[in-house]
Amino acid sequence: MPIPPDFHFSQANLRDYLACPRRFKLRYLDRLAWPAIEAEPFIERERHLKRGALFHRLVEQKLKSIPESALTAVAVENDLADWWRAFLAFQNGLPEGKRLPEYTLTVPLGPYQLIAKYDLLIPTADGDCHIYDWKTSTYRTKTDVLRNDIQTRLYLLMAVEAGDSLHGSAATPPERLRSLPG
Repeated sequence: MPIPPDFHFSQANLRDYLACPRRFKLRYLDRLAWPAIEAEPFIERERHLKRGALFHRLVEQKLKSIPESALTAVAVENDLADWWRAFLAFQNGLPEGKRLPEYTLTVPLGPYQLIAKYDLLIPTADGDCHIYDWKTSTYRTKTDVLRNDIQTRLYLLMAVEAGDSLHGSAATPPERLRSLPG
């Protein structure tokens, strides 16, 4: 089955393709649920994903100037409270610049589109572009694994390709990208 011309490539579907082209075909082209859901681990996994999504929303709201006290009152569950405290300690080290939380970029790739949703992009006046990715998994991924991950590579590529739209006038050369998992 050919890839439809309106298809959007993302880090998730590219990761599936790299891991298993057949799974990519079944999931994204044939639109079949894959793999089957396991019962008990799925429930805990679902809870963890919801906490991670809530953390991303809290950070986005904080970066959009919602009062910290109102957000902290929501971050009471164990993992969520830990992530929130770590972010609050980390945020003071963010560079100056326009903060773009939960920012979606699309870049053309032939007849297709690449799409990425950044947790936080900060293009700075000096021409740098800082990329942050909040990790809320149950285990800590090694830095070299993250550096070589398809998500990191795709997000860096897209920031270069869309750099002129981020800075308003000049493209972002690769050496001006700063990528850090949060």
